[in-house]
Amino acid sequence: MAPMLRGMGVAALAALPLASAHISMKHPVPFDTISLQQDRSPLTPEQYPCKFQTYSATERTELAVGQQYTLDFYPGNDAEIAAIGSTQGAAVHDGGSCQLSITYDKAPTAKSVFKVFHSIQGGCPGYNQKTSSFQYSIPKDLVNGEAILAWTWFPVSSYAPEMYMNCAPVTISGASDDTSAFDELPDIFVANLGYSTFDAGLSSVNSFLQSTVTQASLLAQGQLPQCLTQGEHVLEFPNPGTSLATGGSDVLYGGLAKPQGQCAGSSSKSGASSSGSSSSSQQSSSSASSSTTVAKTSSAAGIFAEAPSSAPAVAAAPAAVTSAAQEVATSAVQATTLVTKVQTSAAAAAPAATQVGGVGEANSSCTDANDGQVICNGESQYGLCNRGYVYFQDVAAGMVCKNGKVVGAQ
Repeated sequence: MAPMLRGMGVAALAALPLASAHISMKHPVPFDTISLQQDRSPLTPEQYPCKFQTYSATERTELAVGQQYTLDFYPGNDAEIAAIGSTQGAAVHDGGSCQLSITYDKAPTAKSVFKVFHSIQGGCPGYNQKTSSFQYSIPKDLVNGEAILAWTWFPVSSYAPEMYMNCAPVTISGASDDTSAFDELPDIFVANLGYSTFDAGLSSVNSFLQSTVTQASLLAQGQLPQCLTQGEHVLEFPNPGTSLATGGSDVLYGGLAKPQGQCAGSSSKSGASSSGSSSSSQQSSSSASSSTTVAKTSSAAGIFAEAPSSAPAVAAAPAAVTSAAQEVATSAVQATTLVTKVQTSAAAAAPAATQVGGVGEANSSCTDANDGQVICNGESQYGLCNRGYVYFQDVAAGMVCKNGKVVGAQ
């Protein structure tokens, strides 16, 4: 039977506009930021991995081993909640369980290898209609270079089984130059894709209840696992890895519950020791301090895939790093300029943002109150407000920017 919703009933949830019903990752800055803020819905099977899969970005976050960084979400404050037109707060669905994982494929596909470096069980991405912020650090098990960080979320309360996934371009430093430790990390957990209700999901996974096949082996073939989480319970990951934060009793009502079906993980590094077991230690209402360094990048190492035009150019890119069995996903890409965002330790003071001429522009419509919102420059250009500065870029063909939204031209 489909679970009853806590905090927000099914009828109330269904009455909310689609764009107001969910959340998206804000930091690290994800691909397709504007699209994600306008469509924060869960994944469909075709959208795995990373949802929109255009891999279009103007910022890349730099992450160093041993430093702490902040994971936070949109809408994350009263102004952002008001901006999306919600009167119910942020729809965090009574929290749930989240994972952070890494792939070195430039344009990930369903066959790409994502390795988990941090798991959170309970209270993620928030609770009581408010998002929380979380601290994480980069382990030395990762590999130096450009990568894609993925945030995945399995909510406690939802009308149908759901999985959320947003991805961000990052650069990792201070880690390893070989893949041996990375290959031993747990694989990403995938579930709840393609089920219209929990009853339908149970019917689908019923024949796989005793399955021991690993999700990684299925994904390597481009096959999504038939795996279902239990509604109204906090998901207990089959293989959370050694970096695991588990919430306290206030966010673990109903207890932890294992998923059913093709849910088996694989990796020799499968310990479940807790790092920050209390709710107060894993959740923080204040964001980590960060500084922003804006720089134009023209080398091949600074290029990520953008939605190809009718006649796409091909840009060279360094080899992706994955396990030996993983084939690197390649595709025709269009060169795009990235803004490098350096996020410092949470304990560090926040230096003033640095502006480089021609990249960010001061704008009277861009203030701390609407940080992260879309700013229009006429109808032909848009940009995200980032601490008083805006990086404008042209809208796609057939689109215009009006009233803080990129919409179809009339």
